[in-house]
Amino acid sequence: GAESQPRRFGTVLSLTDRPFLEDLWPDLNMIVMDAVKEVSSSSSSSSSSPEQMKIKEAARLLEIFLDRVSLETSTVSGYLLDREFSGPALSREEWALKMEVEKFISSCSKNPAARKAPGFKFVQEMIERLGGDPSEMIK
Repeated sequence: GAESQPRRFGTVLSLTDRPFLEDLWPDLNMIVMDAVKEVSSSSSSSSSSPEQMKIKEAARLLEIFLDRVSLETSTVSGYLLDREFSGPALSREEWALKMEVEKFISSCSKNPAARKAPGFKFVQEMIERLGGDPSEMIK
């Protein structure tokens, strides 16, 4: 008996479990964000119910995942922060972006708490991808 699974051609990222979606669209993979990570009791607040906190945590996890996908698939060139590549070689828009990113880097490098945040490693990776030296942020 070789009853095969339907050929799946896409993925749905859902904040909460919705079993009816699998019945409605059997050709899509369903990934439930609230099933990936349990909400810690320390993250709950008195103004939010446990279910609201669970949805907030799932939304944040989804946001982080999508940011990472965006980072991995971007076509940003690795020259923006390269000190050897600046001046007239950059367009006006690139120069404006470079200045804003460098302000952000300067601000982060002066903030020890920001450097200890779990997402800091992604900031360092971004700086490296843009041609900068992430070690300059650790002063």
